[in-house]
Amino acid sequence: MYDIMWGKRGPGFTKAIIAARFEVCSQAFSRLFSTCVSLTPHYLDAKAKSVEDDLGRFITWGSETGAKDQTLDYKLRKSKNLHDTVIQLLQQLKSALDEGSVSVLLNRVNARHI
Repeated sequence: MYDIMWGKRGPGFTKAIIAARFEVCSQAFSRLFSTCVSLTPHYLDAKAKSVEDDLGRFITWGSETGAKDQTLDYKLRKSKNLHDTVIQLLQQLKSALDEGSVSVLLNRVNARHI
């Protein structure tokens, strides 16, 4: 889908790095939500709902800004600083989501041993 990110298209095409990072974050959100739902203790119900709400907000942000469909990459093509900032923020979000998934799993394992 994101061939242009890897430079497989000819010169003159913009790399869709933001769109690719957006997709990676969407997948990380989905994994975190699935992890929360699959563990099903009552204390995770509120967390799962919160993650689901945040995922909805993230998808809305991606649609409205164009991060979801490469439009934001195009809009920021002349502003390297803003483009790089968005990429950095998406990378940080991905890291936080991955840490959240690990934390939920560790809490579940620790709860079993108590």
